[in-house]
Amino acid sequence: INHEIQRFYLIFLMVSLGIVLVSSLFYYSYIRRILIRPIHILNEDTRKLVSDQMEALGAFRNRVHTGDELQWLGESFEHMTRELEIYIQNLAAVTAEKERIGAELNVATRIQADMLPRIFPPFPSRKEIDLYASMNPAKEVGGDFYDCFMRDDNTLCIVIGDISGKGVSAALFMMMVKAEIRTKMRMGLCPCEVLNSVNDEICSENPEGMFA
Repeated sequence: INHEIQRFYLIFLMVSLGIVLVSSLFYYSYIRRILIRPIHILNEDTRKLVSDQMEALGAFRNRVHTGDELQWLGESFEHMTRELEIYIQNLAAVTAEKERIGAELNVATRIQADMLPRIFPPFPSRKEIDLYASMNPAKEVGGDFYDCFMRDDNTLCIVIGDISGKGVSAALFMMMVKAEIRTKMRMGLCPCEVLNSVNDEICSENPEGMFA
């Protein structure tokens, strides 16, 4: 009887160990296939994106097909990469447009600066006249301006102006007003007549209501 009992215990122990071992292997295989492997795939794909410096965003495809939350996570990640690719493309386009506008504004800044007197003293042969001026716009270009020129041998004209608003529109309006004043002054008109005439000119076609 004791021998049979010991033999039963031994068989029971071996069967129990076998069940535990088989269960452990099955559980490990199940966990590895269902949980660990999908996570490893997602991790591998994300590392690949980083190593490629996100150049393959549009080529990313979800390789996790477990039918559970991990697959949903992979699909969400795929959607995120597509949206991120679109965002990067839009950002690149906006950046290029800003760079283009910045380059054009730099040219406009130089053009506006070249239109103002920059050589001082402006009349080196006239020792009795000593002038200096500068303009620093709040933006790349602005509406403030100055000018100085000799209308004739005995008449010095000095113009200081300010246009409503700032930016490109004010700079364009400034160039028109400055040119009009200089042209009409050299026609021999007095300052009052010049300002009246220029005022009529800028009011005739001015739908934006800008003023100087």
